[in-house]
Amino acid sequence: MPVGDVIFVLRATPHESFERSGNDLLTNVSITLSEALLGFSRILITHLDGRGVKVTSPPGKIISSGESIVLRGEGMPVHKNPDQKGNLYVVLHIDMPDEDWLKNVNQKVSRSTLSSSVLMNIYQFFAI
Repeated sequence: MPVGDVIFVLRATPHESFERSGNDLLTNVSITLSEALLGFSRILITHLDGRGVKVTSPPGKIISSGESIVLRGEGMPVHKNPDQKGNLYVVLHIDMPDEDWLKNVNQKVSRSTLSSSVLMNIYQFFAI
């Protein structure tokens, strides 16, 4: 048998939820319009190890579609230094309600409930 190098060819298949860039991970998550406008705190992601990752957006911070949240230390382990991990970038996409939603909403109550500053932010949000 001839002596020589052993060559391995690795092909990575895309993951359905995560994209890897070095030690960082990127994932896309959908949130509701009300979460984008009013904030949220819930488990949005099931990580590669099976645990739920809680993501929070404070009330008063309006999220635009395509905006991202960085979760530090939630990425992949650093080679030869497993105590350090990369970051997880969560790109948020907003699920817009359909026309039927507006028909079922009491618009007088909705307008009186929302302050004028929130309404102005909503206007600016859609004007983009």
